[in-house]
Amino acid sequence: MERGVAVAAAGALACGCVLGAAIHERSQLPPLGPLPPAAAAASAPPPGPTDAEVEEDVCENNLIVSEPTGAHEVTIILLPGFTGSADTLLPWFKRIEECGVSLENVRVVATTAPKRRITCYDGWRANAWFDYIDEQFDKEDIIDEAQLAQSRQAATKLVSTEVEKLGGDQSKVLLLGFSQGGNMAYDVALSYPSQLGGLIARRTSLRNESDLGSHKGLPILHFHGEEDDSIGCNRGKAGVARLQAAGFTNCKLHTEPGLNHTEFSEKEMGMYAEFVLSLFPQLKQELPSELKGFCYCGAVHYSVRGGACGVPACFCHCESCRRSHAAPLYQVCYVPVEDFTITAGSEHIKAHKFRHFCGECGSKIFNEVAGPQGPRRGFFPSTLEEATQHKLPGRFRPTFHNLSNEAVLHDLPKDATPLAGVLITGSNGNRVKQETKNCNARTKKLQRRAP
Repeated sequence: MERGVAVAAAGALACGCVLGAAIHERSQLPPLGPLPPAAAAASAPPPGPTDAEVEEDVCENNLIVSEPTGAHEVTIILLPGFTGSADTLLPWFKRIEECGVSLENVRVVATTAPKRRITCYDGWRANAWFDYIDEQFDKEDIIDEAQLAQSRQAATKLVSTEVEKLGGDQSKVLLLGFSQGGNMAYDVALSYPSQLGGLIARRTSLRNESDLGSHKGLPILHFHGEEDDSIGCNRGKAGVARLQAAGFTNCKLHTEPGLNHTEFSEKEMGMYAEFVLSLFPQLKQELPSELKGFCYCGAVHYSVRGGACGVPACFCHCESCRRSHAAPLYQVCYVPVEDFTITAGSEHIKAHKFRHFCGECGSKIFNEVAGPQGPRRGFFPSTLEEATQHKLPGRFRPTFHNLSNEAVLHDLPKDATPLAGVLITGSNGNRVKQETKNCNARTKKLQRRAP
């Protein structure tokens, strides 16, 4: 979570302040006077990072890069939000491969904002592009403008470095910013000396103080959830309206009903893929029309539509799945029900709750679950045809470790991000959680019976 973490921390600090005030009042001591100058100086928070330190963090220390496996044709720069980090934003973005974008010739660069003390959270230190003096919801935040300028200078240098790597062609650089990182992405793209290839502004806003510059042909896609609980959707809409009124003819807004600041959206990544391919059509990857798999004994065969794009593929670590698969973790990919078909041996399939397996050899075939976007079937890449397993399309590679807090393996595969939560939400999310509780209860019961 991004601002949710900050709010929780700030709430705890605020409670401490209120309690301290109440104790002081009950003690009936005289009011505390100002600290002596020397004591005040000693208790003051240390100054923020210098320009050089911010530049070093943004352009070197905090940088994570996914290098192209082919020729370097495009660079995409990712700027995470307040409290966010590059190591979570990068694997999230690489899910764009699920939607037909090849990253073979793309250098993906993600960086993390420097650590700063946040005034409105009583000096709590967090990854932040700038300090919040007073954080708002449906109106402009009061921020440290000098720190924003400091971060803009560092991020601009990062962009310039990538432009140099592309032979000086700035049109091959795309910026993507989330939340506070989106504020920065807007600021950098609009103030850069020449027009960049494009900008994706994700659940963010264009600050009222931002200079719009003269790059009125800049392709911009702004995406916002209509129930955003950190940066009100009205702020996103106002910024886009301001750009369009100023003559930015290639600026588009998409809002999604019912979506909050951090909630997963299946439509979102598809929109980003479409936008990226409109700018760089050479990145389009041809998706196989069909993937085929079968069980251990060969009695059951299935197929998956090659263009299927569902919820993220993941490694699952929950106890019920570990016991069901007799493995420390397992890999699963969920797709819409209509994209998964049993092509032979349906009469051999047995089911236990939402898990389906071959009644002859016991191989797991699929899970069937409910979700907010409709029913899903989860298949297991280890049962695909051997040739397909070694060339698994990018959209079916795990990007998350689901329920990593229950993991029994501690050296987790590095290409996926740990996530202590259930990816499938809605009614089935409750079923999965309940089954996990039941499994834990059964385990304790069996342990008590063990000799």
